[in-house]
Amino acid sequence: MKKYIFLASLLLASIFSYSQIIVGNPVPKPTFELATGIQLSTLIGSIYDPGLQAKTPISQLTPIYTIMGSLNIPIKKLKENFYFGINPNLGIGYGYGTYQGTVPAFLTLKYGAGSSRESQSRFGFGVGGGGYFCGYTTIITSNYTGNYINYSSVYLTPAVMAEFSFDMGYRGVYQIRVDFTPVATQQSGNFSGTTSQFNLRFVRVF
Repeated sequence: MKKYIFLASLLLASIFSYSQIIVGNPVPKPTFELATGIQLSTLIGSIYDPGLQAKTPISQLTPIYTIMGSLNIPIKKLKENFYFGINPNLGIGYGYGTYQGTVPAFLTLKYGAGSSRESQSRFGFGVGGGGYFCGYTTIITSNYTGNYINYSSVYLTPAVMAEFSFDMGYRGVYQIRVDFTPVATQQSGNFSGTTSQFNLRFVRVF
């Protein structure tokens, strides 16, 4: 319940902050970001195996290829080239029998390149905290029988991010971003255990 309240508060803060921009807060317009990368998704626990008619322990690491669109929305200019903002995202992924949709949202602090449209810096960095709303369906392989077992879930979880930005001149601004779940998320159903994810993304800023 606390996670739902936290993420709902983050969404409301985002809406309010953007409304402040619309009514004349002197900050640059949002930038659009397009990212592709790889996610390492981990499932650790036990799953019901119809072949044994019992739950068996599993530990599975699945690489998932992702594509994501996002907005970098500056809210407040803290100092030259240094902004507090919000970063809502929408992404999809596929890999090894897993299909996934993800809606991450972060509150961010960004400095230098990539912080806003106004920045003339060659390099920059950013950090953020927020959460994922994630839904997926996957195939889990039983460690004992080798059976393939379908599992689907929708969950909310806290997340953090960090990024490094490079202004390549006329080629534009590019970023290397990592985001991950700092704590594993409990899952239930025919699978009982935890899931976590680590993402490495390569971003083009427009």
